[in-house]
Amino acid sequence: PSNNEARQYCGNSVALTENQALVGCSNRFGAGGDIYVFQRQEDGNWEETQIIHPPDPESPLGFGTVISVSAGRAAIGSWQDAELAPNAGAVYLFEQGDDGQWQQSQKLMAADGGGGHNFGTKAVLDGDRLFVSAVGIRNEDNGNHTGAVYAFERQADGSWEQTQKIIAA
Repeated sequence: PSNNEARQYCGNSVALTENQALVGCSNRFGAGGDIYVFQRQEDGNWEETQIIHPPDPESPLGFGTVISVSAGRAAIGSWQDAELAPNAGAVYLFEQGDDGQWQQSQKLMAADGGGGHNFGTKAVLDGDRLFVSAVGIRNEDNGNHTGAVYAFERQADGSWEQTQKIIAA
């Protein structure tokens, strides 16, 4: 990446499209992280073409710890996002424009999100479906970390809605 600061942890997450590589640098010193976008050139080399900065500079922690790409969309995890509560977490959705550049389209948080849930630790995007883990959720009966997976679906208007919370029995 063009910005070679210490503590970048580049390569912490990587996702590929046909001709692009998105590389997460999730713990950059003094910021929450960045995503470096590389475009494959005709000669086979990869050239940096965009840096995606955390869209929410007030709560960028953990941004870029996970990247999942499908059908011109990218889901980028920010498991330490603190908009709801410390370490509640979030996932940012991006759409790829005709020019190949990525633009944020929505920020997702769990409907029941809370402190320490770490929503966005992992994410898998498949077309109009997105599954996001929250590994910090505790079992209310015994206090153990059981975690959960949240299912989202893309609606006809392009927005994403949570459709289910999946917890192991």
